[in-house]
Amino acid sequence: MIYLGFDPGGLKGFGVALYDAASHSIDCATVSSVDEAVAWATAEVSSAPVAAGIDTLLFWQSTPSGWRGADEFLRSRYPECRNSVVSANGLYGSMSVQGAVLAGRLRQAWPSIFLTETHPKVLWTALGLGRRYPRGLVDQRAAVEWSEYARVLKLNIVDDHQLDAALSAWAAERGHSGAWPRDLTQIPARHQRSENISVVSDVRYCWPE
Repeated sequence: MIYLGFDPGGLKGFGVALYDAASHSIDCATVSSVDEAVAWATAEVSSAPVAAGIDTLLFWQSTPSGWRGADEFLRSRYPECRNSVVSANGLYGSMSVQGAVLAGRLRQAWPSIFLTETHPKVLWTALGLGRRYPRGLVDQRAAVEWSEYARVLKLNIVDDHQLDAALSAWAAERGHSGAWPRDLTQIPARHQRSENISVVSDVRYCWPE
């Protein structure tokens, strides 16, 4: 089975990854747009991908500041990472905008693809991969010592965009396979009074707890 991972970004800052579960190999690249990301994935896949993980918001709430139950949970559960979990109203740039566009484009290309939101930097802590997320290339290459993730995957990355995409592809496989059954989209926000809003239907936020 083929799993995709994406770290939406801007010019030369958009990470993409393809995880082939049969060969336990993962290919990564850095592109510049949603169109380039989808074109890369389309060219690389040998069969239709079954799932994709995207480091972006895949659903929203109409609460004060746009806080979602998932965000409140992550900030409470991982206080050392709370500054990297921001309300929807506090986000800006390509991650939040192009990520939603990407979800729509992926469903156009593969209507049945399983989509899960990811947060690689908090996921790093949740999986016990180390106290500090590796931002420099030396640290990222040293990440081949990662526990389960490193032993399973043959990983070659060149920047943090690709690392985020690779972790997102891993999260897609874990969520789709049922290994991570918890879905953070189901956690209500403190001030939530209505259902979630999403650009595409049936999205998840699979988490390893």
